[in-house]
Amino acid sequence: MSFALKPVLFGEVLYDCFPDGKQVLGGAPFNVAWHLQGFAVGPLVLSSVGSDPLGDHILDVMAQWGMLTDGVYRHPQLETGSVSITLQQAQPSYTIHHPRAYDEIPPSKLLPDSAYLCHGSLALRQAQSKQTLQQIRSADTPLRVLMDVNLRAPWWDISTIQQQLMGVDEIKLNDEELTKLTGAPISKETAVLAPYLDRLREENHAEQAILTMGSQGAMLVDAEGMVFMPAPQTTLVDTVGAGDGLTAVWMLGGLLGWPTALRLQRAIDFAAAICTQQGATCLNAGFYQAWLTRWQVNELNLESVRKS
Repeated sequence: MSFALKPVLFGEVLYDCFPDGKQVLGGAPFNVAWHLQGFAVGPLVLSSVGSDPLGDHILDVMAQWGMLTDGVYRHPQLETGSVSITLQQAQPSYTIHHPRAYDEIPPSKLLPDSAYLCHGSLALRQAQSKQTLQQIRSADTPLRVLMDVNLRAPWWDISTIQQQLMGVDEIKLNDEELTKLTGAPISKETAVLAPYLDRLREENHAEQAILTMGSQGAMLVDAEGMVFMPAPQTTLVDTVGAGDGLTAVWMLGGLLGWPTALRLQRAIDFAAAICTQQGATCLNAGFYQAWLTRWQVNELNLESVRKS
C-alpha cells in the first residue's frame, strides 16, 4: 500500500568545509531531498540558510536541480550552516558550527494536506527549530513520520532524542547510535542487535525501525519480525551519505507502495551504489533514471506521487 503523501524533509542544509578550501553541500535531510528530486517525486525542503553567499549558492543549486526552494528561509542574521573538517593523523575530526541558520527554522505555510515527513536530530539543538518541528508533528493532518537519528557530538542529549522518538512511525539509525540509545553491545550480529532495536521500536510505538550496519547491510524490525538485507559487494570510494541514500529509497518505496522487504533491498542496493562515487549526492540525472528503469517505475507512478 502506498502512503499517498507528499515527501517533506525538515532540518539542516550545510556545507562541509575541508582544509584545502573545498566546500561540499550536504546535510542529511538535504541529501535525502536531493535524491528524491532525482527520482522526480518533488520533495519539499523546510530549512533555513543565511543571507550570505553560501545561502545564495544553495538556492541556486536547488533551483538548477528542479527543487522547490520556497520552504528554505533566508535568515537575516545567522550564517548558513557549516562544518569544518580537519585531519589529525589522517583521521577526520568535525566542528559543527553553532548557531547557524538551520537552528532557527520558522513555521511554514507550505505544508501539504498530507505529508511523509523525514527529520533528523541535529537541527533540534535550539528551541526555534525544535518548536517548529513540534508544530508540524502536532498538525491535524495525515502525517507519517520517519526520524533519521543523527547523533553528532556535542549537539544531542538523550532527553531530546527520547522526546522526538516518541510516536514516530519509522526510526532509522546506525549500530553505534543504537548502542548510545539502548546500551546494545558493540556487535554486527543481527541476533544480538535485533532485540534492542525491537525494544526501541516498541517503547516509542513505532511501526518499523531500520538499523544500518555499514558494509554488513541493514536490518528492519516490525510487528511481523525481522528482515536483514546484506549489502552487495562494491568498489568502495566514499561512504559519506550512504545512509541518506538508503533513507531516500526507503521513502520512495513507501510512496510507491513497495513491499517492506523489497523497499529495504532496493534501499541498501542504492546506498551501496552511493559508496562507489565521490560525495553524498549525484549531479547526473541519468544516474537516477537508470535506477527507476531498473525498478520498473514509470512516469505514471511518479505523477501519482507528485499530485498527492
